[in-house]
Amino acid sequence: MMMSFADDAQVGRFVYHCHILKHEDNGLMAPIEVWGPEALIR
Repeated sequence: MMMSFADDAQVGRFVYHCHILKHEDNGLMAPIEVWGPEALIR
C-alpha cells in the first residue's frame, strides 16, 4: 500500500496497524515516524 504524507498535519509519531488483532504478530502493527521535508536538509 502506498500512502501520501504531504499534509503537514501528518508529521509526527503514529501506529501503523491492521484491525485484525491476530495480524499484529505478522508485522501489521508497528510504530512509524513521519518527518517533514526540513529533516532532509543537512
